Amino acid sequence: GRAKKIKRHRDNLSGPKRRGRKCRNERLRVEAILWVLRTGVGWRDLPRQFGPWSSVYSCFRSWSHSGLWQGLLRWMAREADNENLLIDSTAMRVHQHAAGPAGGQLAQAMGRSKASLSTKIHLACDALGYPLGFLLTGANVSDYDQCKPLLRAYLKPQAYAIMDKGYDSDAIRAYVNQLGGTAVIAVSNSRAI
Repeated sequence: GRAKKIKRHRDNLSGPKRRGRKCRNERLRVEAILWVLRTGVGWRDLPRQFGPWSSVYSCFRSWSHSGLWQGLLRWMAREADNENLLIDSTAMRVHQHAAGPAGGQLAQAMGRSKASLSTKIHLACDALGYPLGFLLTGANVSDYDQCKPLLRAYLKPQAYAIMDKGYDSDAIRAYVNQLGGTAVIAVSNSRAI
């Protein structure tokens, strides 16, 4: 799975080697990090079965600063199944304690949505659903505006660009055709047929 890929390609990724005691179970450490990122809980709320939260957090910070996650994403993009390119986005609420970040909300990809302050992830995946790249914006930014950079970076000629109805427009379809791909976009209910 994911942990084996990370461990197998750790030596090829950028970043200095850590000094000090090695982690006894890197798979468990990776699963703990992914659990926190998937659920959105605070590091201190990590279940005990994953080990001490502070060890998991320091491992996450060290891997982030060393470029492990970016290197892993680049590696997955090189190994991608380019038959299809899937693009979609999701928004998530910003925690109330993060409402006044250093550098301002715009610098931290925060924006007002209908309900609250939120961040939106625009993600491009290959045919197998593995991530290729992403953009972070405030939740008030349209999906339509962010798909062009993802298409330009990851759409290969002869590939299908699969997107939901948030991307339904003649301009996006024409842009996919211009890049040599085929647009497969769900038709919006508001579109005149």
